[in-house]
This record gives sequence, structure tokens and C-alpha cells, in this order.
Amino acid sequence: MVVKFTADRHLFSDALLIDVRSPAEFAKGHIPGAVHLPLFSDREREEVGTLYKSKGKAIATRKGIEFTSVKLPQFVNTVDQWTEGMEQKIRLYCWRGGMRSGSMAWLLQTAGYQAELLDGGYKAFRKWGSSLFRAEWNLRILTGYTGSGKTEVLQELKALGAQVIDLEGLAAHRGSSFGGLGKEAQPSTEHFQNLLIEALTQMDPELPLWLEDESIRIGQCHLPDLFFDQMKGSRWVRIERPRESRIGHLVDLYGSSETIELEQAIRRLEKRLGADRMQESLQHLEKGDLKRTASLLLDYYDKSYELSMKKRDTVLGTALQFVHEDHSEIAKKLKSIG
Repeated sequence: MVVKFTADRHLFSDALLIDVRSPAEFAKGHIPGAVHLPLFSDREREEVGTLYKSKGKAIATRKGIEFTSVKLPQFVNTVDQWTEGMEQKIRLYCWRGGMRSGSMAWLLQTAGYQAELLDGGYKAFRKWGSSLFRAEWNLRILTGYTGSGKTEVLQELKALGAQVIDLEGLAAHRGSSFGGLGKEAQPSTEHFQNLLIEALTQMDPELPLWLEDESIRIGQCHLPDLFFDQMKGSRWVRIERPRESRIGHLVDLYGSSETIELEQAIRRLEKRLGADRMQESLQHLEKGDLKRTASLLLDYYDKSYELSMKKRDTVLGTALQFVHEDHSEIAKKLKSIG
């Protein structure tokens, strides 16, 4: 008999979690930490699905058996390699915890493994994860003008033992036109949210949880609506740094990027900067004057930030000015105020 388990925080434990869905399904989004052992290729899954709709379950099942029968030894060999020298619990899932994961569980049990099935499959995981987005969190939103070093301050806060989730790290994007420079490809929105689910399972809802101020979209990744709404209604702290300090930070952050990448990022801002300001920025970039380029761009970013701050509840906010303090010193101050 196959033992079933439900989606909860223990999903991210030491058990070997195996996703048996097709490559396209896995790429779109999967439970973080899961390894991939697809029962069907994308083409095979499409063909079986078409047969199911047109000729019924029995014919589709026979076609599935035809596709998988030659793969059975390789499935077992792959799991043998993953578990070599270790005694690990094996847990499997497909889309709804049905035939695909059940078939793989039967095979692995026949080969001597103890395999469990995620009740309701990946769909159940997503439903359970959405409950974390609806939960009440004790959020602290770190805000500030572009170039204030918010990400670095959060990293220092985490080092001091504070609860921190790096949303931009999960999204592999810094959230501006320049945000993808030097970053790996972004996950899908679905998988970004899966990574956020995993991160939230490690947090205590009663303790302060620090996040960086973000728009609902970080690059191409969208924050869950309910969680974003909670962010916007939470306590916030603004760190204020001198403009020259912010310019220097931006040059340090992006100055090593290829000129063509910086140019493309500036051109993406043409509608917001205006043609004249964009051309002036590009001219300074071509001359290698990164500080002047950054200064011109800050004029735009600062105005945008000021407009966004007008929508915030000032009662929930605290503004702290820093001149010479480094990121570590700022983090210590933030932690002391909770």
C-alpha cells in the first residue's frame, strides 16, 4: 500500500522529493529542492492527454505503458544513484497525485524502496502555499531612494540573526531596468512564488520579518497579490543616504557591466526619461563618466520614488538618516528598533 503525505513545512526536509511530471511542467514551477524524474517527455504527455480526451482512459493508459516500459530500468538506476550510500525517505508527486506518481511509486516499491505520495500532488502544494500568502506576518519593509544599499543592509540584518527574505535574490533581479545585469535567468512567476513559499516556511510569524520595498513586479516575476497587499500596509523604515554616496554605490554595483548592457538598460527607460535626458545619459556613458550617468538617472528614479512614498501611510513609517555609517552599522540600528 502506498503511504500518502500532505503538503506542509516538512516538504522541505531531508526526504528525497521526486517530481515525475514532464520537463515543461517542471521548468514552469516545482517544489523547491525536488529532483526531476519525468515519466513522460513533453511530446509523450501531450499524446497521452490527447488520447485520454478522444478515446478514453484505457487507450491512453496503454499508450503510457508503451512509452514507459523501456524506461523502467533507467528510472530505478537513477534513483539508485541519487540514494547511493544514504538511507533516505522517498516522496513522489505529479500534478494531482494520480497515475503518474502512483505508477512510479509502484515501480520503486517493487525495486525495494519505501515510497510515499504527495496527497493531491503539486496542485495541493500550490494550494497550501497560497495559505502562507494569506497568513498574517509581522513585516518590516526597508525602503529608501535608489542606491541606498537596501539589499546589502538586509544581508547584514540577516547576519545579525534577524528574519530576512531577499525577494530580489529569489527573483534573480534587482527590480529596475538595470536589475538583470550580472544575474542568472529569472525563474517563472510560478516558481518564484514557490521559492517564496519555501522561504516563508522557515520564518516565525510572530517575529519581525524584513523585506525590501518592491513593486508588485520584480523584473518578470510577480509577487502574490495578497502578500503584496500586506507589504503595502506594513510598518516601514526608510534609510536616507547622501546623494553622492548613492551615486558611488550604483557605480560600484553596475560599473563593471558591459557598456552595451548599460546602454540597453538606459534605452529601455526612454519613455520615462524623455529622449533628451536619455541621449544625455548615453553621451556620458560613452565618455566613461559613470558618475554623471548615474546622477542623471537618479533624477528620474528619485522622482518616481517620491511619488510612490506619497501613497504610504506615514503613521507606519520611520525615517533614519545615515551619512558615514556602513551597511553593518545601519543594520545594527534597524535591529535595535525592531
